[in-house]
Amino acid sequence: LINDNLIEEVLNQANIEYDINVCELSKEEIYKLAHILKNLEFSVSGYKDEDSGQITCGGVDTDEINPSTMESKKIKNLYIIGEIMDVDGDCGGYNLQWAFSSAYSCAMSIIKKEN
Repeated sequence: LINDNLIEEVLNQANIEYDINVCELSKEEIYKLAHILKNLEFSVSGYKDEDSGQITCGGVDTDEINPSTMESKKIKNLYIIGEIMDVDGDCGGYNLQWAFSSAYSCAMSIIKKEN
């Protein structure tokens, strides 16, 4: 379930051998992996040129999100915006517009909730 480019680093951080079978992991190792995955931080080291840009489909089902606030219907105070949602459009800025619009909608609902 974890990208091949990432799993080796995660296992290294957890001090778990790369060739171990999942069924051989101890409860402590599973908790350690979960902690590492939930707390991963990344630094952007560069980007590809615009010809390499692409759109992928999939993500959190829109039926699981309140469209007025962008809050998850399953997990209170979890807000889901942009490309993490199962929303995609043609190339040409539609996906960027969705990311900006959903973020704005989310931010406004959080501000309203806090006031």
